[in-house]
Amino acid sequence: MNIFFLFNNIHFTLEVLGALSFLIVAWLALDSFLVRRDFTTISRGIGFGFLGAWQAIHAFGYNADIYGYTAYAFLFSGILFVIWNLMLEAPTDRPEFKAILILPALTPIIPTLNGIAAIGFGIIAFLGYRQFKKEQKKTLIPFATSFFALALAYGLGVFYEAGSFGNIWVIAHLFEFIGFLALAIWVWQYLQLRIREELLLIFVAITLLMAAIVTLTFSTILVDRVAEQSERQLLTNAKVANLAIEHMEKEALAKARFISTNNELISAVAENDFASIEDIATRVLKMENLGFLTILDNKGNVLLRAHGVTKKGDNLATEPVVAAALINNDASTLGYSETEGFSIRTASAMNTEEGIVGVVLAGFQLDNAFVDSMKELTGLGMSVFLGNRRVATTNFKPDGRSRSTGIQITDNRIIDTVIEQGNSITLSTEITSQPFLASYLPLYNIEGDIVGMLSAERSQQEIVDLTNSTNKLTLVSVMALMLILITPIYLATKRLAGEVK
Repeated sequence: MNIFFLFNNIHFTLEVLGALSFLIVAWLALDSFLVRRDFTTISRGIGFGFLGAWQAIHAFGYNADIYGYTAYAFLFSGILFVIWNLMLEAPTDRPEFKAILILPALTPIIPTLNGIAAIGFGIIAFLGYRQFKKEQKKTLIPFATSFFALALAYGLGVFYEAGSFGNIWVIAHLFEFIGFLALAIWVWQYLQLRIREELLLIFVAITLLMAAIVTLTFSTILVDRVAEQSERQLLTNAKVANLAIEHMEKEALAKARFISTNNELISAVAENDFASIEDIATRVLKMENLGFLTILDNKGNVLLRAHGVTKKGDNLATEPVVAAALINNDASTLGYSETEGFSIRTASAMNTEEGIVGVVLAGFQLDNAFVDSMKELTGLGMSVFLGNRRVATTNFKPDGRSRSTGIQITDNRIIDTVIEQGNSITLSTEITSQPFLASYLPLYNIEGDIVGMLSAERSQQEIVDLTNSTNKLTLVSVMALMLILITPIYLATKRLAGEVK
């Protein structure tokens, strides 16, 4: 299974278990509040309730900033309420807090928010440990340990980006697991003395735990199937795009041959009638719907570029297709020009009884318009590479405004397999620092050399979003069933607790 999807599922399961731990503490605090009716008790319930809500939202991830800010609002509110609770239980001098609310884009400030959360959890751990030293309550040791581990986990969260998985991510989530485990141990100490709540919460915990395990298993199978299907689809659509290029190459060559037989154009070139050449070429370019059209004389000198500015003294005789056309061999290739960029380039000679009078060079640019049209056809991201440099793509940089062109592929697996060996490859790779599944195919010129690549891409986050939606549906269904069953179970445990007493 792809490591990205495996870690995503581990993250989901861990955060659900964390939500369960926090919500159980909140439940116990609420139950105690119904007896004691004091603010100290309810503040603990509110704090852990907010932390449970944060964990639940965090488990499913979020794409829009509004959901992210809502989640972090729950996190910081929960931390503040728990700190408040500990300070109420052990009064100390309370610091004055002043803050200014600023709401920039969420993603760049997530490390900062995690750092603030780490400080908050660290304060909770310190207050819990201080209360243990003062009152010698051994039951507070797991509590302090829990929040100390969570502080370490969120502290490490400063050093990795959301959606990236590495050694720091693994260590951070290991600390997070230790924190939730210690919290569960702390809660269990209190449950042992309360039979009714113990039985009821055991039922709820086991139900949600089984739901998490079932959801993890199902989503893992689903991700494997979707990823496998996506890989096949990517390779198929990359081949479709390659066939489209081959079709465009044949179309451009046919149109170049047709234009080279235009008697008006031939006469204008033979007579060096530049006004007529411009009029005819401009009209033909629009009529034939070509990407570019260049008219050359029989020495390869550019007479006119109908699609752009003509440079005086520009000579294309060394271009492979032009050189072939100058000896009366029509040709097509993929190549690069400073004027047209990476493009399909075809050439055909204009002949008279006296011989060749000029050459028609025509074709299509392999630009952003091309990849956009392929995305509309396939529904997948597309990119074109000159060598290992991306020259056209449907993908945007993190700013969301500019295309991620000009970036070189550095993945040696792609370079070795596609550019060096000429084979296709489908793999998981990073594009603009985001994980993608992508298929790469080599592109050849007239001489059989590999001049570039074509790729079809799908963000792995799309697959994660699909599995997260499935996970939500599964857990909501389980929780709905649990809510239906909880009333009779509550009555049964109440009766059992009464008989034990």
